[in-house]
Amino acid sequence: MPNQTTRTQFSMRFMLVLIVAAAIAAMCIRRFGFEESMPYITLVVMCVGLAMLGRWLVAGVLMTQDDPTRPIKLETFNDNYQASILVARLEEHNIKATAVGGFVSGFQAESPGYVDVVVVQSDFDRAKSLYDSWKLETVP
Repeated sequence: MPNQTTRTQFSMRFMLVLIVAAAIAAMCIRRFGFEESMPYITLVVMCVGLAMLGRWLVAGVLMTQDDPTRPIKLETFNDNYQASILVARLEEHNIKATAVGGFVSGFQAESPGYVDVVVVQSDFDRAKSLYDSWKLETVP
């Protein structure tokens, strides 16, 4: 369940923000006294309030299987060159495509890796048929 992982990660980050905010407030009070620390404490409280508001706003956003903007992997390549050719050809047909993972592939990082070409779900069928026809053209 990718959504649960995302929510768990967000909750952990939110708890970390609260701990850091409490530590900053305590440090300011100890160093400057309560009266002089009020601007810092006010800033910390405002940041925590904004973080809570952001958590509330993001909580209801779910990416479902039917979302037409959901990214889907079209193909995986061993290097950035082949992936960039496919991305360029798809964009010639007004299909927005992206190559993901290029920095860890081939000799750029000197470690083995793969490059995924990703399209949005609404363009996937058209992109898949174009890619399949191009593969047939190149096979001897």
